[in-house]
Amino acid sequence: MLLDGFDTDLVASTLVSGDISLISLVPTMLIRLLEADADLSRPRAILIGGGPVPPDALREALDRGATVVQTYGMTETCSQVTTLAPADAARKVGSAGRPLLTTHVRIESGEILVQGPTVAPGGYEADGWLHTGDLGHIDEDGFLYVTGRGSEMIVTGGENVMPAEVEAVLLSHPAVADAAVVGRPDPEWQEASAR
Repeated sequence: MLLDGFDTDLVASTLVSGDISLISLVPTMLIRLLEADADLSRPRAILIGGGPVPPDALREALDRGATVVQTYGMTETCSQVTTLAPADAARKVGSAGRPLLTTHVRIESGEILVQGPTVAPGGYEADGWLHTGDLGHIDEDGFLYVTGRGSEMIVTGGENVMPAEVEAVLLSHPAVADAAVVGRPDPEWQEASAR
């Protein structure tokens, strides 16, 4: 079933019908469905892309019986590069999972590089890798964590600050409903964060 756009009430009622076994969302959509008290236990899997699910929202979705499958990808890679198995969702919070079969991921100077048969032929640089412009790290178990975009980085007083990390700290406070952090010119620090 393909809907014309995202309408929280329509998606929630469609989930109740049981006709949906797989659904693809971005974190904002999942959060809206949680706020609407939608039954997320019916789909076999809820694929989440476009960014990591905030830890509180992930825990709530899992507590409600949702099978959350987080992923990382882009158009140049046929949408998916890594996928986090549902069994790992609670223990690897914030991860986008491990690379898909035949896909290779490495980190170079903090940037996520991708190689494999799903990468568009024109996407490779001279070194044979797709340079994504995304920043991240791979843990000791081979799970990818995306920390932001290289172009978003704020350089303040010689320190590199990722807006997403500051936003996560702000959002962890119960009095903060939403947060956005951007850099602004600063005569002393080169850049300062504006919240």
